[in-house]
Amino acid sequence: MQEGTEDSIFQKKMITKRKTQIKLILLFSLLLFLGVNSATFLFYLKAKDYLDQELGERLKAIAATSSLKIDSSLLSSSETAETLYPLLAKIKEANQLEALFIFDRNRRSLVDTRPEIFFGQEYPYLALHPESVDKAWSGTVSSSELYQVEGLYFKSGYAPIGEEAILCVEASAQFLGVLDRLKRSLMAGSLLASLGVGLLVLLLIKAISSLASSEAFLLQAERVAAMGQMAGSVAHQIRNPLSIIRGTAEALKERYDPESQDELFDYITEEVKRID
Repeated sequence: MQEGTEDSIFQKKMITKRKTQIKLILLFSLLLFLGVNSATFLFYLKAKDYLDQELGERLKAIAATSSLKIDSSLLSSSETAETLYPLLAKIKEANQLEALFIFDRNRRSLVDTRPEIFFGQEYPYLALHPESVDKAWSGTVSSSELYQVEGLYFKSGYAPIGEEAILCVEASAQFLGVLDRLKRSLMAGSLLASLGVGLLVLLLIKAISSLASSEAFLLQAERVAAMGQMAGSVAHQIRNPLSIIRGTAEALKERYDPESQDELFDYITEEVKRID
């Protein structure tokens, strides 16, 4: 009964231990999963910020150097402004830009490399980033945040031309396409890492189960060996007094009635043999 109770206590301890180990593995796996995905996401954001910043600095440099080549006196009318078109088109082609245009304080076009934009046309999307435009009006070269026009993302650099006009150099955010491919690659890598973590968890759980089974088997073997040793010791302790009892019975029979056919003495020796 006591042995059964000890087995039950041991099994409960083993189950509790196994559950604790599995919980720790699952917790570690969750933390590892979150760490990998967080690092991937942060890397993506860092790359996006870096490319965005680099594009902004490039556009500011182009706007600043290009504004120095423009004579603000040529912007007084549409006819004179047309003379600037070849210069702007050349700058656009050399720097692989989407567009270059000059606008006044009313956000109206003075000259634009896009043929569909006519003189005096308003640029409503300039209101999307007023801080960058205001900096340019104050005399500071600036760049806008990313903005969206008809589903496409753009970024612009602004440089003042005199006090009544601003040059805008506009580029499409082509790096977003690169980032999309990078994002897909990172997501694929994150998925593979997650699968690897899941496989590792399964292997660890299986290893824990095998280890627990081996530990239980070894403990049982130790207990069986201990019981065998105890049984041998008990047998030895019993045989010693049995030998004495048998020898004493035989001696008594020889002493008191060696020729007697009384079976009482024989009962003693026979029972001793049976117990032995």
